[in-house]
Amino acid sequence: MHKNESPLTPEALEQSIPNRGGRRKWKVVVAFFLGVLSFFLIFFLGEVLGEYALFIGLGAYFLISQYLLSRGKPQAVRKDWPLIIAMNFTPLCMTIIVLAVEPNKRNALAMLLVTIISLACSYAGAVLAARTARQ
Repeated sequence: MHKNESPLTPEALEQSIPNRGGRRKWKVVVAFFLGVLSFFLIFFLGEVLGEYALFIGLGAYFLISQYLLSRGKPQAVRKDWPLIIAMNFTPLCMTIIVLAVEPNKRNALAMLLVTIISLACSYAGAVLAARTARQ
């Protein structure tokens, strides 16, 4: 400390240092692992409880996950698209693999519907987070 500088006040000590995107990168990683976790959720819900429970449970999972990742951001729909892409990467890859390998059109259609539901519910979670942040 120089002679001309005033001592630090308690207000100056409590000021936060801005984070330059470090937290956002971790959110993308968390979103990717939530998408990987959805892989196991798809198999559990589909095999144990049936197709209807799969679609409803998966939609609720993606809606709640995206809401929790985007909450507190009034511009979540515009700025959280990397989170939506990272979370939906695993279902999208599963759908591409099933469409390429599976000769049964019913399973391929079900996986396509899973991808559409996951994307729509992720986007709805971001919209819900943005609306609650504005109020």
